[in-house]
Amino acid sequence: MRDRATALGALRIDLSRRELLRTGVGGALLVAFGALLPSGCQTYSPIARPLKFLSRMEFAVVTRAAVRILGLPDERGDEIGGFIDELLADLPPSTQNQARLMLRVVEHGTHLFDLKPKRFTRLSPGEQDAYLRGWME
Repeated sequence: MRDRATALGALRIDLSRRELLRTGVGGALLVAFGALLPSGCQTYSPIARPLKFLSRMEFAVVTRAAVRILGLPDERGDEIGGFIDELLADLPPSTQNQARLMLRVVEHGTHLFDLKPKRFTRLSPGEQDAYLRGWME
């Protein structure tokens, strides 16, 4: 029991009222921004495999992000994208909606956060790496 209390104590974050409000407002603005973004475009490549959950845009975003984050060769993108599509198809609707929102923010957030004229899937691999690194930091 003591180990659990120690672990929980280490995870505890002391937030001031101001920090809590700033974090909450920032998160709410990010969610509002994501809700306003377009959910799909016809310029995304057709997909050879049938999808269970993701749209073409979402598949393109999750594939590019997974390839960049995991350091996989581009040829493995469809394989990992298919895996993520199947995984998301089995999740509760509220989680699916959050995933859709997150993918829209990642795809179109380049315009707001990095002031780039191109969306995430149109960036070069080096620019995608820098963009994703910015999200991590």
